Amino acid sequence: MRLVGQHPLQARDFRFQCSEVVLLGGGFLCSQNKVSLVVAGLLATSATLIGNSVLFMIGHHFGRSALDRYGKYIQLRPERVDRIEAWVSRSGTPL
Repeated sequence: MRLVGQHPLQARDFRFQCSEVVLLGGGFLCSQNKVSLVVAGLLATSATLIGNSVLFMIGHHFGRSALDRYGKYIQLRPERVDRIEAWVSRSGTPL
């Protein structure tokens, strides 16, 4: 089930999700008292910002043509992208 407001690529189970990897490692290190919870939280936040920024820059630089060409590899066919764009233009972006 897809959550409202979730990034479309994350909703399609896109494998480039840095924050989850950092959260797993940070949680383990916190349980071993090797890293404080604050440091783990800052690392997770940084990983999320970096991951989302990289995805944004890829989308901004290569645009819709790359998504039409390579989207099939992440199960985003042009028809589905058209439906997503229509939904966003109708509903706006979630806050």
